[in-house]
Amino acid sequence: MVQKFNEDASSLLPSGRQPITRFSEFYRTLLALEDAEVKFTISVDEIVSRRSAAFYIDLDYILNSSNEIKKLYMEFRQCWYDMKEIGIEIHESPVPVNGYINIALYSDNMQLITLFHAHMRHLEEKNPPIYDEDMYKAEIEDTLQIFNVPIGDYIE
Repeated sequence: MVQKFNEDASSLLPSGRQPITRFSEFYRTLLALEDAEVKFTISVDEIVSRRSAAFYIDLDYILNSSNEIKKLYMEFRQCWYDMKEIGIEIHESPVPVNGYINIALYSDNMQLITLFHAHMRHLEEKNPPIYDEDMYKAEIEDTLQIFNVPIGDYIE
């Protein structure tokens, strides 16, 4: 079912799409999902005995989402595969969570782990009472600058 969704939704990607080459480009697609209020989870977990950056999204949720949400997700997903083409090991698999099938995308690449940690810290700071939107936006911009590095430099 995951494979069928990916095949069907891949037509939503722009035909002239260029592969990403920098971690900041990947991060922008994650931020786009967040800005569109797409329901997903990111974490740093032990997966197959390896510390990994992991992204989870409920299959039923994405199947029943608008084409715009599907397009944002497919752009994000394609970034994972762009990184794979560059040489970063990534995995995608269906994962049962509380009786529902989730799509998991994960990698043990240290830059991705560091990026996910940074973003999870930003999300924690977004909670009241300490939330300051200007500060949050400045921290996101700082993170984009820090990760504006070539993916090819971080192949392990």
